[in-house]
Amino acid sequence: LFQAHMRRQPDFCPMFDVHTALEVLSTGSYQELPSSIEQIRPAPQPTPKEQQAKLRRITHLIYKQLLTCPLPVGVELACVGSGFAVLRCKGLYEAKVTLVPALPVPPNSEPSSPQGTHVKTEPGL
Repeated sequence: LFQAHMRRQPDFCPMFDVHTALEVLSTGSYQELPSSIEQIRPAPQPTPKEQQAKLRRITHLIYKQLLTCPLPVGVELACVGSGFAVLRCKGLYEAKVTLVPALPVPPNSEPSSPQGTHVKTEPGL
């Protein structure tokens, strides 16, 4: 049955939506466009001034984060700017980092070690 259907498929004419095609060609728009398409439209791009303000804010947050946590031994801060920081370990690597939103931690979850054993953590650490 499937093979018979596949043999006949090229003979079928596709059904074109002539009414909609005429409306779009004559008016340049489609009045019956579903509103769900409007709901998924991406947000407008921020202006260059807004982008600069956001980059300044991210740079400030990076500075704040770097001041509150010590860097590992041998790692130094090369520069901070334009929403990122460059960390360097001389002779080994250089990494450009930025801030990203953290995923929420599910309740009652405990981190585990690589061997699969559970590690107890104390609140406030």
